[in-house]
Amino acid sequence: MSKDKYYSIGKTSELTNISIPTLRYYDNIGLLIPKVRKSDSKYRYYTDDQLVTAFLIRRLRILNFSLKEIKEITSKNSADTLEEFFLQKEAAIDKEIDNLVRNRQLIIHIRERIREGIEILNDPGSRQPRIEQVPQIHLFSERAVIHSYHNEDVSMDRWVNMTEQVQKRRLDMVGSFYVTYYTELLGQILENDCDVEFGVHVSEDDAQKEGVRSFGGFTAAVLNYTGDYSSIYMAYIELNRWIKKNDLYITGPSTERFVISPIDLTNKEDQVTQIIIPVSDVKPQ
Repeated sequence: MSKDKYYSIGKTSELTNISIPTLRYYDNIGLLIPKVRKSDSKYRYYTDDQLVTAFLIRRLRILNFSLKEIKEITSKNSADTLEEFFLQKEAAIDKEIDNLVRNRQLIIHIRERIREGIEILNDPGSRQPRIEQVPQIHLFSERAVIHSYHNEDVSMDRWVNMTEQVQKRRLDMVGSFYVTYYTELLGQILENDCDVEFGVHVSEDDAQKEGVRSFGGFTAAVLNYTGDYSSIYMAYIELNRWIKKNDLYITGPSTERFVISPIDLTNKEDQVTQIIIPVSDVKPQ
């Protein structure tokens, strides 16, 4: 093309596939200012070099570069600058992909947990006391003695805090929330102070990280409770009677696993909590 060839804003828009309003906006913000302006007609004309810049701007916008980034790239107009910004964008995309993959996995685990809860809700037989081998998993947990504890205190702020801690520590949440009570059975209901541990099921890959411990690997009496959490004590009474009736002995603290929790749904009828009490047919010494 001739060195002296100029292109009107309309022709530039046609060649670069950038709309005329957008070209005017780029002019106003100093990103792509026409080299020639006719004072008598106020027409704007772009040069060959500016067409190349316009093509670059459009390509960078498609790749989600900000106008601020593009302005720095085009103003410096060097291969080193272009490479530096592409490396930065590549790293940002890698991070975004990693976050998307983690979020997809979390969605899968939540969906599977909700499906388990729905199956429990639809099958009355699954809500009967039974013996299970509790598989060993890993929990990120925090334990504390809570004064004037009420059983209903499994509240939104505690789970929000646990979720934030998991995200902050880059742990992979793969299952339910757990609450373990280091008291006598029903102590969380009958006593003023309660030694309680809040936990979140995390990936086996997180096993060695700070705050993560193993859970499970024992035989337990299990009961799936559905409905208003404030009445869960009735399920404890039922399960305790069943344990005694079957000549079993409690060997560890009780745990609640929230299959469909109060922070998943406000509909109390669809909430599902699994009570887990370690037991043995041999009386502890």
